Amino acid sequence: MRIVVAHGYLADPSRHWFPWLVEHYGADTVSVLELPDPDEPDLERWVHAASAGIGDLDEETVLLGHSLGCVTLLHVLNRHEQPWRLGGLVLVSGFVDRLPNLPKLDPFTEEPLDLDRVRRQTLTRHVLRSDDDGTVDPPSTDRLAALVDALVTVVPGGGHFVDRQGHRSLPALLPILDHLLDR
Repeated sequence: MRIVVAHGYLADPSRHWFPWLVEHYGADTVSVLELPDPDEPDLERWVHAASAGIGDLDEETVLLGHSLGCVTLLHVLNRHEQPWRLGGLVLVSGFVDRLPNLPKLDPFTEEPLDLDRVRRQTLTRHVLRSDDDGTVDPPSTDRLAALVDALVTVVPGGGHFVDRQGHRSLPALLPILDHLLDR
């Protein structure tokens, strides 16, 4: 089983809880994509880079997105033309609707997504959010969870799970990922 992580806006593999996750499970299990120009994200470039970094989709693959990385992964899955089946999809502080506080990211939410296809083709779906996210409001993340029929874990006081809020680890992910890796 392998876990491929897609970071979000203004991030890279060295930020937030990504290095901790690689250290916890090992670089043979976890890889964090480096998406181009995270300060000026471009949908086409991010989807291309994520697709290339993920490679083949199969039941031994878990995709894990954070914030803008979530909707990026959903675009990757939607555009994947070959038949696919995914072992797991874990979305942290994700969204699929426009964020009024971040209009720069609107291009990522304008293209329609077939989330029913994502739901049907993914064995396990889980969403993790906080109750006080000031970047992606919790109702937006709950809507995403409902659209992909995902289990939801709520972390009290977690904010947006970024390093500037003290998140250099994310222990709430461990039971979710341990369950997927034990399958």
